Amino acid sequence: MTTAATLRTIEVARIDASNRLRPINPAYVATLVDEHASGGRWPAIRVVERGENFRLIAGGHRLGAASELGWTEIDAEVFPAEAYPDDAAARLDEIRENMVRYELTVLDRAVHLAAWKEIYEAAKPVRGRGRPQASQIAAKLNCSDLTNYFEERFSTSAAAFLDVSESSIKRSVAIAAGISQTVRNRIAFTALAQNASELILLARQDEQRQNAILGLLFAEPPAAFSVAEAIAVLDRVPIVRLAGWQRLSDTFSRLKPVEREAFLVAHEPEIADWLQRRRAERPGLKIKTGEAA
Repeated sequence: MTTAATLRTIEVARIDASNRLRPINPAYVATLVDEHASGGRWPAIRVVERGENFRLIAGGHRLGAASELGWTEIDAEVFPAEAYPDDAAARLDEIRENMVRYELTVLDRAVHLAAWKEIYEAAKPVRGRGRPQASQIAAKLNCSDLTNYFEERFSTSAAAFLDVSESSIKRSVAIAAGISQTVRNRIAFTALAQNASELILLARQDEQRQNAILGLLFAEPPAAFSVAEAIAVLDRVPIVRLAGWQRLSDTFSRLKPVEREAFLVAHEPEIADWLQRRRAERPGLKIKTGEAA
């Protein structure tokens, strides 16, 4: 029995695209619509057969653009049901597709890692009847690149697979676990979704306070400019606001050496101009490691 995909044109109405990990970004959908209007073509979406209908594996934004254009049909790589025998198999491929091929926000990444962790822990080899081993599931999914990592705890294996620190994996999972789905939807396409420190602080609050915090941040005009400030407002404690240069200086001091170097290179013309003006204002001034001699 083959598990290979066939390229077909299928009805949009028969595609189940519910319960996706990544919300559909209207701006990206609009970009795809404009691309089509300019004569561009998109790759086929990927689906798996589920009875008379299909379950979306990859291509949520392309499907959204097709609906926006009023299409009733769309090209798709259609896999037979046995290629993705259960929801975990389909979900794992969705995770891999998004994490490898698309730029995710910090929040998106956290949600994907949390979903991967759930699948990982359900698939780990355990004693007992009827529980499939991770290697068996990976074989069904043709995910040999993941198999070797199923034997360790999730944070260790995911860190190795993604080549990041284990602490960053734990931090991401904590963000996804602590922020409710309702709140995720509210912040999905805002700057907050890209700020790890803000998301961590938000995740430490209960859902009621999370929504109250967003109410302050998204008010017109804003009643707070950070999660910490919003918490201070809710707790009725004084807010100490740093000037813009102070926030930048604080961030710069916490950068890795290679990141500091990149920042200095990016702003080299401004730095050189400042040094020239300083020397002109104070003849004989020698600037060494940031200090006047």
